Amino acid sequence: MKEKKSKNVVIIRDIESDTIEQAIFILRGAGSPSALQDSGYRIVTDAQNIIDAYSKTLSSPLSRAQLHKKPSRRLKILFRCLSVFGAVAAFFSVAYLFTNLFSFILEKF
Repeated sequence: MKEKKSKNVVIIRDIESDTIEQAIFILRGAGSPSALQDSGYRIVTDAQNIIDAYSKTLSSPLSRAQLHKKPSRRLKILFRCLSVFGAVAAFFSVAYLFTNLFSFILEKF
């Protein structure tokens, strides 16, 4: 027969949020009840920080899906065109400088 292990669970209600009614957290480890009582404040503050961070992602104008969205095809094409334009401009700038340098050297001879 398998031995069942119990888990310690923290349920937080009365959250100051319009979107979250309650939060359920399952604690790691099977610490003793006295150790859990001693670290109770830390557990609740960690849970509250997680809830606050999640609430901010829900209320922010950009959702996670929008943050990780791939750039559009038009944006890729624009970036490639600007890259090519920059490379061509750099090439002609260097060519112009070398032309002026060589003409200066040839004038000295």
